[in-house]
Amino acid sequence: MRPKLHLPALLAALLAVGPLYLCGTFNHDLWRPAEAREAGIAWQMLENGDWTATYLNEDLFLEKPPLYTWAIAVGLKIFGRQDWAVRLPAFLFTLGTLALVFCLARIRLSSLGAQGALASLATMALFLEVNHGAMIDNGLMFFVTLAMLAFYRLQAGAARPRAWAALFYAALALAFLTKGGIGPALVLAAAGGYTAAGRLRGIWRWAHPLPGAAILLVLIGGWLAALWRQGGAEYFHVFFIRNNLDRLLGRYGPTGAWHYYIPYVFSSALPWTLLLPAGIWRIRQELRQPAAPREARDYWRFMAWWCGAFFAMLSLAGGKDHQYLLPLLPPLAIAGGAWIEHTVNSRGIPRWTMVLTWIFTAGSAGLALAMPWLPWLLDARHTGRMVFAALWTLLPAAAGLLATRALARRNWRGYWRALAVLAAISGFTLGLFVEPALDRVKSIRPLSAALQDNLPPDAELWGYDLDENTVGALVFYGHRHRRLAGLGDHLRLLEAGRPQRMLLMSRQPGRQPDVARLLDTGDWQIQLHFAAGDRWFWLMAPRAD
Repeated sequence: MRPKLHLPALLAALLAVGPLYLCGTFNHDLWRPAEAREAGIAWQMLENGDWTATYLNEDLFLEKPPLYTWAIAVGLKIFGRQDWAVRLPAFLFTLGTLALVFCLARIRLSSLGAQGALASLATMALFLEVNHGAMIDNGLMFFVTLAMLAFYRLQAGAARPRAWAALFYAALALAFLTKGGIGPALVLAAAGGYTAAGRLRGIWRWAHPLPGAAILLVLIGGWLAALWRQGGAEYFHVFFIRNNLDRLLGRYGPTGAWHYYIPYVFSSALPWTLLLPAGIWRIRQELRQPAAPREARDYWRFMAWWCGAFFAMLSLAGGKDHQYLLPLLPPLAIAGGAWIEHTVNSRGIPRWTMVLTWIFTAGSAGLALAMPWLPWLLDARHTGRMVFAALWTLLPAAAGLLATRALARRNWRGYWRALAVLAAISGFTLGLFVEPALDRVKSIRPLSAALQDNLPPDAELWGYDLDENTVGALVFYGHRHRRLAGLGDHLRLLEAGRPQRMLLMSRQPGRQPDVARLLDTGDWQIQLHFAAGDRWFWLMAPRAD
């Protein structure tokens, strides 16, 4: 019999980890690596009213399907051009993914274990990194996790199989509309391998493939048909060949060797990577029991296929980035929840797992203690609120001491409660100290402020060799500009008879060869040199001005 969901336990777990995301998501400007780009695309979608294809500063930008852009655009439509509104979908996807992991864990674990799985995922390094910004991967993770949950319930013979089948195929379609073919490919690799290894018989009956194909056709086919009507074969080539096939083969975008993800698996799940061996040990102990139910074997085999197939698919693909590992984290978090459940309900705790737990505790408490001092670590000249930081540090110190005391006494329930308090305190620390400090380094808003103060009202702004985030920031903050195709065209700007300005960018503070070339012509001068979002910008003006 399937255990009850236990909604109060879910809400309590979300309440404990909520500060990690509520306090650190809505209190900063647009950041790199992707927020400004996504904001600019969504704002332009609202301006031109085209909800089929995506554009960035009037240039076709079919790198991804439009679902995530739709979500951001809806938030901007409701709340206006606000930085925090851009991250509203990310926050909702984060809460949704955490709830899905609780539901997945609750199939096999108690409410305590499911709470532990949710908390494990919420405090993993990569999950924290990606889900504090408007990045398409947090939407992809939600739909991939939803598809995996629906598939498991469907093949396990849950009540209302048609509803689970509809949810599975809808989640597959929405994963495609979020990031293209990679989402469905990951799900089908894991689900297909698991099915082929255990339950191929009767698949045409329980998988409902024909209604599923109809759902995929309506959801995916509807957008593709609209895309074809708008741009025909050209748009299909840009989307399917350049931004899907070429990325898969490593011809476009970030790349890496087959072993690229091996170290990132360890770092992405920190600090819980330290306890994963204990969780795996607990799972093996359960499966070694002579009376281990078949449901347990099927469940953990499904989780193994999830990890193995996802990792293999990502490793074989030519395009690589560490954030692509995000959909791999839920089964690892469930293993962490299994270990938490075991510590509370069993007296059999191996000595080697205690060593790992002490290291885990020291690392978690040490990081929480260091967080209030991040402003001074980023900028040694920072002098503000040092007394407040010192007083605030007493809170994580107290929680860390309580956790240490409980661990020394083998009071596991008290230990995990103290760590939950430590996580909540860390969430408030993010909002009070960490995010404002990072904002001074990563914010792109100073770009808008500098242009607002230095652009003549009637000047025409041109950009040369700007990256996607800079272009997105210019669009979002209202500085529409034109792209200069080649630096040699600068003479054409001088002959236009209107005030002209040219914006150039570099990743290094004092190196921009194109600026030197413009100065050598004798026709241009530097009007402004400034930094924003870890980039350096030169605003060039004709000497005649």
